[in-house]
Amino acid sequence: MHHRRPTDRVAMTPMIDVVFLLVIFFLVSSHLSRRENRMPVSLAEAATGATDDVSIEATITLTIDVPSRLFLNGERLSMEDLAQQLPHDSSTAIRIRIDQEVVYEHLSRVLAILSGAGFPNVSIVTRPTVGSR
Repeated sequence: MHHRRPTDRVAMTPMIDVVFLLVIFFLVSSHLSRRENRMPVSLAEAATGATDDVSIEATITLTIDVPSRLFLNGERLSMEDLAQQLPHDSSTAIRIRIDQEVVYEHLSRVLAILSGAGFPNVSIVTRPTVGSR
């Protein structure tokens, strides 16, 4: 009598599906995380400071453009809504990308809101002074 021994087979289709889903997830998430830096602002020059390519895991990016519009992680919001949109964890680092043409009054209002909300880790993104690198 001829007995067939059962062979163990690994189903490849579910594993391939999971890999494709992971690839899509990382592509979409990396695109969304870079979207905030694509907003056209002309950063001020500074010899020292946080450059625009700094990437910190738990970071919130605030952007203020020339018409003094405020964006939180790429989403436009009003100055009045900023305090409600901030996370409850005040240990989160905050990066401010501000156009060099914006009047300081707008930056001071943002800094006052952040200070009132208890955020100690705030940095202003700059570009390096020509010749400093």
